[in-house]
Amino acid sequence: MIYEVRLVIQPFSHELNVFFEWGRIGHATVSRQIKSVQHVTEKQAVQLKEELAKQLGIAVSLMA
Repeated sequence: MIYEVRLVIQPFSHELNVFFEWGRIGHATVSRQIKSVQHVTEKQAVQLKEELAKQLGIAVSLMA
């Protein structure tokens, strides 16, 4: 299994959506939104990405 956390910034609403994704090679990826956070700056999102990557030990990506 391949696991990943994806952080998606909504630029105009300053909202951060957090998705947990998993999948297997040759199969469709499954994605579930697990959290939505209001009033997040891009700097805070980058800090969260770094902290999650360190704590979880899996891939964490940030999309704007």
